[in-house]
Amino acid sequence: MFRFDSIFGFNGRIRGLRKKWCRYRLKALRLEGSSKSRILNQLDSVEQELRTLEGQDLRRLDRNRIAASVEHGLKNVYEELSSKKRKTEAAEEKRVAELEKELREYK
Repeated sequence: MFRFDSIFGFNGRIRGLRKKWCRYRLKALRLEGSSKSRILNQLDSVEQELRTLEGQDLRRLDRNRIAASVEHGLKNVYEELSSKKRKTEAAEEKRVAELEKELREYK
């Protein structure tokens, strides 16, 4: 029989965190420049904690502590993905690459 714990309980919370992680990973893979590797490294560190939540039977206190840490890490990734600083860095890197290309063609 269907259990509401899988939707409303802690397992639903873990599933929601995994979905967020997957969405942010797809967004990060579409990026260019140095911010891509920085964001992917942050996501990799969050994934380790997420795997711990999914795979191990933990006490309630430990589960909540790790889940809060995952949520905080995903919040940092979201802020990094939506920051204007990252967008200006990518634009500057692209402009520098174009200028270097023009310089090589000129020589």
